[in-house]
Formats: sequence, C-alpha cells, structure tokens
Amino acid sequence: MTWLCTASTRSAPRWPVSPPCSPTLTPDIRKEVEAGDIATVLNAWTLEGTGPDGTPLRLTGTSADVLRRRADGTWGLLIDDPWGA
Repeated sequence: MTWLCTASTRSAPRWPVSPPCSPTLTPDIRKEVEAGDIATVLNAWTLEGTGPDGTPLRLTGTSADVLRRRADGTWGLLIDDPWGA
C-alpha cells in the first residue's frame, strides 16, 4: 500500500488522523474460513509510519474481510472493513 501525501488524502474522513507517508502495513491473519469460492478473513493489522508533520504514527485494528475466488484462482476482495471486529 502506498499513500500519496496530498491535500486530498490528508483530509480524507476515513482516517482518525492524517494518513502516513511511506507506511508499513503488517498483517496478522487470525482466522480464515472458506466455503467454496467465498472466504472470510479476520486480520489484526498494524500500520506504522511518519505523519505529514514528522511525528511517528501507529494505528492498529482488526479487520473483517470477505473475498471471492476469481476464475484464475486468485482471490478478490469484496468487502474490506478495517474496523470490523
């Protein structure tokens, strides 16, 4: 994931603080459940970086995601709820 630090991304309402520049997103998959071509994933994640003003930034959360297997066998993300659990 790469963030572009522009006025539009800094003001995006999704983040409780300005998005980081050059962040590191570390996933920790806690649980996966597959049923045919649909899967749910519970992921505890950490996002670390430096805010636009130079202060260190660390966000954590647990996401609930729904994926569908594509015709080529790869998985596509249908629903990504970063604060889902």
